[in-house]
Amino acid sequence: MDVYDREAPKIQKRIRQMEELLTFLAKLPDLPAKDSYASEDTATVFLYIPFDPRALLAMRRAMGNGWEFVRQTPYDEITHTVQRAYRKAGEKFEISICLVTSLPGATCQRVKVGEKVMPVYEVRCN
Repeated sequence: MDVYDREAPKIQKRIRQMEELLTFLAKLPDLPAKDSYASEDTATVFLYIPFDPRALLAMRRAMGNGWEFVRQTPYDEITHTVQRAYRKAGEKFEISICLVTSLPGATCQRVKVGEKVMPVYEVRCN
């Protein structure tokens, strides 16, 4: 088996995934994102907006009906983002709205307000 026989099916699969992603993107309305990134590998379109309740509301309104909340990631210290993922019934791809504290217009910031000390347990067997 030569390199072509091994690699051609992988490349063709990737092309199909990219075509599906382009079709999905073409169906989306004009969304008020500051930046975006689409990944066929994770089947996700990332939309970056300032971390502001009004910006999130505007984005959700622009998305239209039928989008269901899937999950929210915790605050990421490196990218300064919280991600809220949405999926529409029948769609392979999902939209992840990335709320970014470092973008102009962000009104929300992560602020340390205190500390909690939690007991630590372990299981011990005799």
